[in-house]
Amino acid sequence: MRMNEKTDVQVIINGKQYTICGYESSDYLQHIANHINEKFDEFKRQEAYNRLDMDMKNILLAINLSDDYFKAQKQADENRQQQGEVEQEMFRMKHEIVSRNEELKSVKEQLKQAQAKTSELEKKTIRLEAELDQKTQELLNKEKELEKKSQDIAQKEKELEQKSQDIARKDKELESKTKEVEEKNKELLRRAAAQVARPEVPQQRQAFPFLNLFYTYFFNFYFFIYYFRSLFMCSGFAKIPSYI
Repeated sequence: MRMNEKTDVQVIINGKQYTICGYESSDYLQHIANHINEKFDEFKRQEAYNRLDMDMKNILLAINLSDDYFKAQKQADENRQQQGEVEQEMFRMKHEIVSRNEELKSVKEQLKQAQAKTSELEKKTIRLEAELDQKTQELLNKEKELEKKSQDIAQKEKELEQKSQDIARKDKELESKTKEVEEKNKELLRRAAAQVARPEVPQQRQAFPFLNLFYTYFFNFYFFIYYFRSLFMCSGFAKIPSYI
């Protein structure tokens, strides 16, 4: 039914039948009649109301209906105010939810970037650990090589020390042999000079001291060659071929 069309409704109010005409629906008009009957029933339960005349009863009814109206209007205003406050609170909450969603989205993006960086750092850490292990192994190998070389150097030093001792010993032997040869040469020269000075010695006998001197120098030369050959072979500086 359209709102600009009137509606006639037969209602019973306080035991009497009335025809109500209005632009509202018939159900709404019946609801109004029921509300008035409830008021009459409420009044009739009061003993003082039954002693009033009809005008006072109608005035009392009008006062109570007006009171219900204003109370209902006040409650409606309060409800509208509360509804406005609720709507404002809902708008604020929606705005806060949107803001929180934006913050959450930003946090998720930051978390995603942090996870990517963490993954990259983990990969870099694994690579660096592998490189460190490789470098450590190389250093250990170098250390072993240096230790072996140090041992070789120590062995060489011992060998050189032994050879130096051998050379010193050979030098002493050579010095001693040289002194012995010099003494023998002096003795031979002395003897040769003594035999030359004797006139009664025959010509053949005088030749023998020079022969002895020749043999003496020959054997001394042979001794020096043999000694130096042994000395160089012990020191390792040179290899003299054996011609003797």
